[in-house]
Amino acid sequence: MDELTRQIFQDGRTEGIQEGIQKGEICSSRKTAGKMLQMGIGSLQDIAELTSLSLSEVQRLQARLNP
Repeated sequence: MDELTRQIFQDGRTEGIQEGIQKGEICSSRKTAGKMLQMGIGSLQDIAELTSLSLSEVQRLQARLNP
């Protein structure tokens, strides 16, 4: 493998790792928000702020929990 190919491979790997971390953080935030909704802890706005999710995302989670 030449140096350019190695650099392209490394850049792709780094991007993949960053994307995986971001997806994991979003998944964790959704789980936390869901638990807060089930326990009745905080307002929808509070949950959105604490989990870094959008208010609309928290509202969608609430709708799924309370069909």
